[in-house]
Amino acid sequence: GVDGGRGYGFDISADGYFAITMDVGGEPRYLHPITRTAHTHRERNSVNRIRASAVGNTLTLSVNGKRLAEVTDDSLAEGMITFSLTSLAQQHSEARFSNLSIDRR
Repeated sequence: GVDGGRGYGFDISADGYFAITMDVGGEPRYLHPITRTAHTHRERNSVNRIRASAVGNTLTLSVNGKRLAEVTDDSLAEGMITFSLTSLAQQHSEARFSNLSIDRR
């Protein structure tokens, strides 16, 4: 977490892995384990459309129109929003965010 923050993580790596985590005080707990997916575009300059939602106690992660994971968790009623990029294969990666929408219901 950032500065010991609290929140849920919707993780997509540049080399095709994803996970959903909960972070409290810098210690991540996997709500959905790191899993490989064929639904991410990994070519140079490719675009991935990512949708992450936390509605009630249901956390859902989708990429390019395909639902990757859905979990339920009642631990946190609020938390931080962070964005990060990683590559488990330690390849160079770059991210640009556009058309970002955050809706609090």
